Amino acid sequence: MEGTEDLAGMMSGHPRHPASQAEWEVAAAGLLESGQVFHAQDLAGQGLERFPDSARLRRVRAVALLRSGAAEEARRVLQPLLAQAATDDGPLRAGWQALAGLVQAASHGSAPDGAALERLADLALALDRLRGHGHRRSLDPETLELLGTVYKECWQQSADPAELRQSRDLLREAFERSNSLTAGVSAACSCWLLGEREAAIGLARRVADHCGADDIADDRRDTVRAMALGIANLLLGEHEAALVAFHRAVDLSGRHYGPMVATLAEVKRLVCAGLSVPPLLFDVLKPPRVVVFTGHMIDAPEQEQTRFPPWLEPVLRAEIERRLDLMDAQVGYSMCACGAELLFVEAMIERGAEVHIVLPFDLEDYVATCVAFAGERWERRFRRALKLANTVTFATEDHYLGHAELFRFANQMLHGLATLRAEFLLTAPDLMAVWDLREGSLVGGAADFIDQWADITRLQIVDLDTLLEFAEPPAELPPPPRVAHRPPVLLRPERERSTRSMMFADLVGYSKLKDESLPEFLDFLDRLEGWLRDGGYAPELINTWGDAIVCVLPRAVDMAGFALRLADGVRALGGRAQGLPTDLDVRISLHAGPVYHNHDPFLGRTNFYGGHINRAARLEPVTTPGHVYATQQFVALLTAERTVLRHEAESRDQAFDWPYVCEYVGVLQLAKKFGDQPVYHLRRA
Repeated sequence: MEGTEDLAGMMSGHPRHPASQAEWEVAAAGLLESGQVFHAQDLAGQGLERFPDSARLRRVRAVALLRSGAAEEARRVLQPLLAQAATDDGPLRAGWQALAGLVQAASHGSAPDGAALERLADLALALDRLRGHGHRRSLDPETLELLGTVYKECWQQSADPAELRQSRDLLREAFERSNSLTAGVSAACSCWLLGEREAAIGLARRVADHCGADDIADDRRDTVRAMALGIANLLLGEHEAALVAFHRAVDLSGRHYGPMVATLAEVKRLVCAGLSVPPLLFDVLKPPRVVVFTGHMIDAPEQEQTRFPPWLEPVLRAEIERRLDLMDAQVGYSMCACGAELLFVEAMIERGAEVHIVLPFDLEDYVATCVAFAGERWERRFRRALKLANTVTFATEDHYLGHAELFRFANQMLHGLATLRAEFLLTAPDLMAVWDLREGSLVGGAADFIDQWADITRLQIVDLDTLLEFAEPPAELPPPPRVAHRPPVLLRPERERSTRSMMFADLVGYSKLKDESLPEFLDFLDRLEGWLRDGGYAPELINTWGDAIVCVLPRAVDMAGFALRLADGVRALGGRAQGLPTDLDVRISLHAGPVYHNHDPFLGRTNFYGGHINRAARLEPVTTPGHVYATQQFVALLTAERTVLRHEAESRDQAFDWPYVCEYVGVLQLAKKFGDQPVYHLRRA
């Protein structure tokens, strides 16, 4: 899978390939508890393919989806639990059977019969009852609580009070039937957000009476109970007791950030709704520090200019460790070249922190280019670090070929992925750079990364020249390192690669058009081209092959807008009302990466080539019509660009409204055996 190591091995202490249903459930729940929601989604999804009846895996996947902002997808995941709970309802059971029959018929190209349609009408009536109270008795309290959480997340997206009232009712019933502290507190919070202050305080009092501070065990599993008690005390105005409970919860949680993040988000919602909280609260519920790192490699044996001599290693290691202690760094993102970057990765691993490594290209090319020249000791340390890191992501799996642009793209990936992780943790990342402050910026180097980092208030520079000036070299320098023989990396710098965003789209319904309908289709293309032109986008390349459209743009932010406008245009212009014999829809996939560009002698214009073009094309066939899907690389680049645009707007005292949302879908198998790909759903905010 491009991008991520085996997900089942992400959770320390669990086998890389869970065998039993219980092992899958424990591994997925562990990832969720540690706050790694994307990996929890993937692992729970893989487990559901093997154990489709596992309610716990379904709940874990739904909660992970909720925490990544995909409330509607969470609701879809929970639908089988609703169906299972309503097996005693005759019309509903018949309706679900009819729906299953329709799906099966559609897969064979058959039309539904009249009886199936009648039963679907019964299903519609039964589903309508599900929005009321009739279904709750047949649902277990844990599912009721989860559904209540789903409705609250849906309310945050829609601002529809009906969603919040539904959340309140489900959570309150879950509390009445199970005495679940989390359900009781969440119901109290829903009441407060609805303006029902007395009801909120009454529920909070019952929670506090049911579980005092002395009832919290010295066990990480009690983190959620301690957080719930803290919120209950906040609602009661008992601030000292709340701070005690939150301190206890943070001590219990350790590096498991999920409960803290959920609690902090809930508290911020309550504050916006008028709840008074002690100022010290936000020092206790403090998000973990996310650090992105870049730095120079150690000097090669034949290097003439001294920048980072091998004897300086212990001095730099001590300085990095000192800075990390001061920052209380708990999540790290970095490449892993021999020298400063590997020292950072090792220091973070020793701290017990969460570590994410991004490599810019093929693994063995990276070893030959960025590790092996320093000797076998560094290479052993590098491979050990890869095994101990939480994730290892490849910006691209292509060969290096001497193109420095691949390092710059990896830096953008680091920036974007770290920002996504930090935003989930309700914070922002810092950049730590080991740099010698010399003029001149190599593409993809430390100085180049610093130039691209917009928020200088979150930048720390470790000055190598200062360390060299005050450090004492040893009296006797160590001998040159033993270097294993490696074949040279094939360099072709005369044909440069540059980073581009690319789109592949396919018109669904085109194959049903007959020749007599093609004039109407060509009219539709004329209208669609005008629609896209009016959007103000200027693609470097746009081309069509029948029903396929390919587009290339320099920036991901422009490509996001172009793709969504294309989807809107096809929906608005591609229907029967526009003279076509059938409704058209569109599949759209977005990707980003380093590609070749060249003057095409046949077309007489610039064209683009490379494996990343192919990857974008292979994602499109496995996507859902009417939606825009994007790879992890595209979303990371889009996120990095968003950060820069936000700081540019803030520096001019301008408001910044970001129009896009990226919701993690999971790892999809690409078409034509092109491998796996982490994929996001791109939509408007």
